[in-house]
Amino acid sequence: MSTDTTDIVIDMTQTQAAAPQEATAIIHEDSPVIVVDEHADLGDPLPDAATLNDDGSITLVLRRPVSVLRRSERGEKREEITELTFNRLNGADMRAVGAVSGVNAQIVLLAKSSRMREAVMGKVYDAMDAADIVDAGTCVERFFGSGPKTGR
Repeated sequence: MSTDTTDIVIDMTQTQAAAPQEATAIIHEDSPVIVVDEHADLGDPLPDAATLNDDGSITLVLRRPVSVLRRSERGEKREEITELTFNRLNGADMRAVGAVSGVNAQIVLLAKSSRMREAVMGKVYDAMDAADIVDAGTCVERFFGSGPKTGR
């Protein structure tokens, strides 16, 4: 694994557009419980640099770490991103992905799954090694599974 890093500066003091209003979820107490086997039929094997965690998330060690410098009113903070941990997505995440197109959809998908702010993931994505981007996509695709076998 290479120790080369790329510096990214993110100015957290810039004003941002207000986030869209979230839809209100209505939950009925008499609704059935949904059971999901996090490890069932997840499709293709994981990339060599990825690990399936006990909680069902997937951690990918990056070939080329990315260095992020965050600026805010409280000062500067440097963070070295050596790995990304991807989690299952929900409907709201998929709606956010569907609201954008092209490569931005992949950035939003990776941001939502890794629980990273989209603006930060956009900068991290730009500095990531292409092989790491492909591996990250493979990790997230595992959460979609290949679906049930039909017998054909």
